[in-house]
Amino acid sequence: MRNNRFLSGRFFCLLLCLTGTTAISAQIQPTGWNSLMAPLPDPLAGSDGKIIGTSLQWETERRGEILELFRDHVYGRVPETGPGISHRVKFLDMEALSGTAVMKEVEVKCAGNKDTLSFTILIFLPAGQSGPVPLFAGLNFYGNHTIHPDPEISISDSWVLNSEELGITGHRATADARGVKAG
Repeated sequence: MRNNRFLSGRFFCLLLCLTGTTAISAQIQPTGWNSLMAPLPDPLAGSDGKIIGTSLQWETERRGEILELFRDHVYGRVPETGPGISHRVKFLDMEALSGTAVMKEVEVKCAGNKDTLSFTILIFLPAGQSGPVPLFAGLNFYGNHTIHPDPEISISDSWVLNSEELGITGHRATADARGVKAG
């Protein structure tokens, strides 16, 4: 098992580098280093072995190399033709939360070559706003209907966590859980 201090030190150094921070730090090998662990490359040494010593060298030489490595070995590349994304508003309540909010449930579909993924987002926005407003996203493993009792909110037909407290068995949501997580 890897030592957390090892990981956090390496990731902190990489984070500094990827965000363009001008601080240049040495390679970190904290206490507990185990030679059996695969060593990570020095983020301040270019692919040609040249040591990066200034923030300008970082921006012009090394940062792009590391981003390419992440594209090739970690995250993958974005396809030139992405999935088709569509959405539809399932319902809209302009007077939600005693008139202080607009509530809408939106179904999003992402269609690839063979598969389609769909999910539903429940959105609450401040009422009376004409421009963009901040939006906080939260994951919900019981279904959107559990966070507000409005009967218009659809009951998820996706897999949900079982919960004796909520009466959820077989990983299927039911109307009995409507509004139980509103707090």
